Amino acid sequence: MHINSISKSNIYGIDFSGAKHACKKIWISKGTIDNNSLHINECRPLSDHTKNPLQRDQCLAALKSLITSNSHAAFGLDFPFGLPETLINEDNWEEFILKFPEQYSSPDQFRQTCRNATDNKELKRLTDNQSRAPFSPYNLRIYRQTYFGIHDVLYPLVMDRSACILPMQHPDKEKPCVFEICPASTLKHEGLYYKYKGNTGAHKRSRTRILDCLVEKELIDTISSKVRTMAIEDTQGDALDSIIAAAATYRALLSYNNYNTEVCDVYEIEGYIFI
Repeated sequence: MHINSISKSNIYGIDFSGAKHACKKIWISKGTIDNNSLHINECRPLSDHTKNPLQRDQCLAALKSLITSNSHAAFGLDFPFGLPETLINEDNWEEFILKFPEQYSSPDQFRQTCRNATDNKELKRLTDNQSRAPFSPYNLRIYRQTYFGIHDVLYPLVMDRSACILPMQHPDKEKPCVFEICPASTLKHEGLYYKYKGNTGAHKRSRTRILDCLVEKELIDTISSKVRTMAIEDTQGDALDSIIAAAATYRALLSYNNYNTEVCDVYEIEGYIFI
């Protein structure tokens, strides 16, 4: 599979949230590809993309619409796209996604079902272990992200066949492509895993250092001054996470055809984190 088969002109890094007021918590960085380099031009919460305050389901529907309306773009979202294989009864990932809403009626029921099936153990996927992702997909910290990400974003995308989710589906140049990413895993891979979420001077210096290093390591070519200031001043780190997500998404686009085919059968049912 060659990179020109999924060549895209725009990159979106999305810091996802399953919170009740998700529109304010979901941050989106947009970048353009020029001369084989990534340039980050925009960074703002999803609420800035909508005219009125939205409930979570409306907010996630708006995110889905943003994806489907940009066929020449690649999107990176930071929630687990699947579960460990032992928890999947379907033959393939698409079937798992399409049956997800009927199997799991709520985030809490989803988490409890997974825990019941594993004797309260929190199993990780192969890709979680390989990328050093912090949590199991149904860990207390992120199970709501997993649930709402699959239920309200991936499910409608798969149902409508309006995007290609890689590597579980085949790329289609006429559709947007969607990658699972994890900012923490990207930072660990690059040796940049500093404490950057907080309002102290040290946290602010860490955010500044991470941005500088992303450019020095050529993961990003340029970041607009407005975006840079916003990411440094955002004490919760959501803006920075979306920028990291954009960098990981661009790298995923470039290296997609190099993912480890020796274990792709596992990736293709559990999902795969591009770092």
